[in-house]
Amino acid sequence: MRSTFDNRTAGKGLESKVVTAVYIETDHVNALLMQRLLSERTDYALHPAASGNDGLRACEQVKLDLVLTEM
Repeated sequence: MRSTFDNRTAGKGLESKVVTAVYIETDHVNALLMQRLLSERTDYALHPAASGNDGLRACEQVKLDLVLTEM
């Protein structure tokens, strides 16, 4: 399934926007991988969560654009 959000075309001609994402991942290695991949980008702000409950709390605390769950 193709995502409806493609960051290669988002914001073309518009002021650049930071995508705020909550990433819920129980596997520590996968969480580190995603954090590492997105840490090199300036257009993403990642809020990792180690459990579903932590993820729900994070979703309530930040104004977000995207929720990512389990790889």
